[in-house]
Amino acid sequence: MPHRWVFSASNVVLASTAGGAVLVTLTDAYPSVPASWQGFGVVLLAAAARWIVNRVLTSLAVVLMYPGATLRSSFGPASDNVIEYGALALGVLVARTMDDPAYLLALAIPILVVHRGLMLLLF
Repeated sequence: MPHRWVFSASNVVLASTAGGAVLVTLTDAYPSVPASWQGFGVVLLAAAARWIVNRVLTSLAVVLMYPGATLRSSFGPASDNVIEYGALALGVLVARTMDDPAYLLALAIPILVVHRGLMLLLF
């Protein structure tokens, strides 16, 4: 179903652009990640902006595709949202370690374990 692939790709681009816009607006360190508590707060705001845009677009699509669906039910179970938060947290860690790419090897193991665990859980 190519239309779902296009929607998903567009959703990721728009949501990530919203997060990037927060970083560009609130910090001068972009494209790197700010390294202070204030910078961490800006990163949290950027992650929240990305999540909100992603969730709103997806929820609206679900409500439009399935006439019986409500906006509340389109948000899915809390476990799905926790998975999204975990992915955002790993993204922040990857962005933080980009200054020294050797540390990316240390993040490869948790990312692979989480991905494998999700695949086992879903299938």
